[in-house]
Amino acid sequence: MPILAYHKVSNKPEWGITSVRIRQFESQVRFLSQQNYHTLSLESYITGNYKSNRQQPRVIITFDDADESVYHHAFPILKAHGFTATLFVIADFVGKNNSWDANLGGRSSRHLEWEQIKTLAHEGWEIGSHTATHPDLVNLSSDRVETELRQSKQTISQQIDQPVRFLSYPFNRFDHRIIGLARQAGYAGACALSVPFAFRKQHGDFAIPRQGVYLIDTLYRFQQKLSNSRVEQFKQRVISFASRGTIFYKRLRK
Repeated sequence: MPILAYHKVSNKPEWGITSVRIRQFESQVRFLSQQNYHTLSLESYITGNYKSNRQQPRVIITFDDADESVYHHAFPILKAHGFTATLFVIADFVGKNNSWDANLGGRSSRHLEWEQIKTLAHEGWEIGSHTATHPDLVNLSSDRVETELRQSKQTISQQIDQPVRFLSYPFNRFDHRIIGLARQAGYAGACALSVPFAFRKQHGDFAIPRQGVYLIDTLYRFQQKLSNSRVEQFKQRVISFASRGTIFYKRLRK
């Protein structure tokens, strides 16, 4: 089951590669539609509440951070093709600038408002948590991690009036302790990007691997992600490691 991870869909210039261009995203979604893909929720995926059919392949589309570009650009494109997605929200940054990020060159962006998130939920999108403040969970005490996981879960659930059952680990940073705390916080599963095989085998639905989609990806490389090619797996590991630079940069600024 291909599980894709996006961050932003925007033509706004940035130093990083996590934002895909609008036409790029449109081309990728059009390809999925032409190949008769159907979107699936994480809930259906882990419960097995779907029928496997080669004539109607399935794909899960996720968005980390809940950037406002998702509502303005990704949402209408997906809706036009009858697709939905999963949105992971940073609870304490709803409606605010993304000051948790490095934002090199002072180029920041805003997160979705609660009303926009509610609209997506009403349209069939699955809403999950990306923690309260997007920290490096591995370097927090267990009490702090528990607060990040439980508080965000509760806040989002109250706002959208729906249960929040899935988590996305910020910066792809997690370990056995974090997974245990996510289970205790009441999540049904959690997403990462690159996942060591041992973690996937041991922790199952709390180490769901995804393929990130980035500015540098051509349509051919996008197609390779759908088949989970080894080249794309390796590339994801490299990009996930490089994302730790944001953590170090924020520490230096403090």
